[in-house]
Amino acid sequence: MSDAYLDDVIRLMQLHGKKSLTPSELHDLSSAFSRGVDVRPELRDALPDGLERLASLPGLGPKKARTLVAAGIVTLEDLERALESGSLLHMRGFGEKSIQKLLRRVRFCRQHEGCIRFHTIEKEVEALIATMRMRYPLLRIEPVGGYARSLELLKGIDILVDGACEVPEASFPVRVIQAEEPWELCLWKHIGSDAHCLGEPDFSIPPELRETGEERAYVKEYGVGSLLQTLQGAFHMHTQASDGGATLEEMIQQAVSMGLQYIGISDHSPSAHYARGLSEARVMHQREEIAVMRERYAGKIHIFWGIESDIREDGSLDYSDAVLSLFDFVIASIHQRFDMDRDAMTARILRALEHPTTRFLGHPTGRLIMEREGYDFDWYKVFTTAKQHGVAIEMNCQANRLDVSWQQMRKIFPDTQPLVSVNPDAHSAEGLLAIRFGIRMARKALIPASNVINSWPYEQVARWLAR
Repeated sequence: MSDAYLDDVIRLMQLHGKKSLTPSELHDLSSAFSRGVDVRPELRDALPDGLERLASLPGLGPKKARTLVAAGIVTLEDLERALESGSLLHMRGFGEKSIQKLLRRVRFCRQHEGCIRFHTIEKEVEALIATMRMRYPLLRIEPVGGYARSLELLKGIDILVDGACEVPEASFPVRVIQAEEPWELCLWKHIGSDAHCLGEPDFSIPPELRETGEERAYVKEYGVGSLLQTLQGAFHMHTQASDGGATLEEMIQQAVSMGLQYIGISDHSPSAHYARGLSEARVMHQREEIAVMRERYAGKIHIFWGIESDIREDGSLDYSDAVLSLFDFVIASIHQRFDMDRDAMTARILRALEHPTTRFLGHPTGRLIMEREGYDFDWYKVFTTAKQHGVAIEMNCQANRLDVSWQQMRKIFPDTQPLVSVNPDAHSAEGLLAIRFGIRMARKALIPASNVINSWPYEQVARWLAR
């Protein structure tokens, strides 16, 4: 029985009002799981309408969610109305400050109602298109719209065809568009955003770039070839030493199978206690493991050893300077206290960037797509300070983060031009495959490949890390 399965069951039990499992219940659950019985559907079906969705809101939790449902508040719209009216002030646990925080979160979530994450449907879309092409071999059939541009959030899928056809059943909305103009012109019109299509057709601009119109000037001046094509290595990955699902060797083997020149292992630091962050003793043990793997995989891949060190509230990093200096690199990341004001958060990040061992700023806004807004800070100060100290800004390509977003990068990168690293933040061997989507995000952001450090060959990266 996996930890993820157990955590999910416990979460559902808590929604039913049970705080924990007794040893006997845990034994029964394990026995059922070994027989192939998944108890989650039954637990989920027995929940009152709306309870699971409300309880998933950050800062709400099972107890408050049950109170709301008992009061007839079962949807985000119900909750938004109640928060705006002040009718929750009489309920225990709902003060003025908590209501304002919750209202911001509800409004954020409601902005994304009906949205679908690209990565959750990509395989199904490709299978659907393949089925249609097999059924209608004489027709031209192409996905267009946001899907063709690799937008991270979609409302559905648009498919351009040049003849009558039927669409197989899908788990997402599908709109079929009949081509009424020359095919290439139709593709251009239905792939590009409205902003991109204001100009004359330019078929040399790849689909994933066709967003704001800024890509036209970029391609004209620098050419498509200046953008990221592939990565030579990957940083930011976790093993079973902290909260990863794979062993150190399994992560290395996956990277070798992908043809990468180098990887950077970076488990969590002690402040991330919930993720089994490494104590100093465990750091030393992993150091020995890394040495063994370097010898075992010599000639196949280069292994950098790092840590994802929490940026504390005052901007200091986990571990002493002596311990931090042992690593090949440090990813400085914020994992808590997201509610600091803009100036305080900016100062916190700047201090971490100025630490001599910091090489990466991890998931810089802390956002979780459709779940949590990013925290605010002075983008210009942070990016220019990162450039001044030679710190790479992470474009975290874990599917639920994509942080920094390509939209924000398009705004701030031209005026600051820091180094960037497209990092998978992998928590499993399969998680390393996220770099494929990360490449697309970096291209959408119009970041030259020369600024992306893990597009560099091993020797160049090694010099940059060791400076």
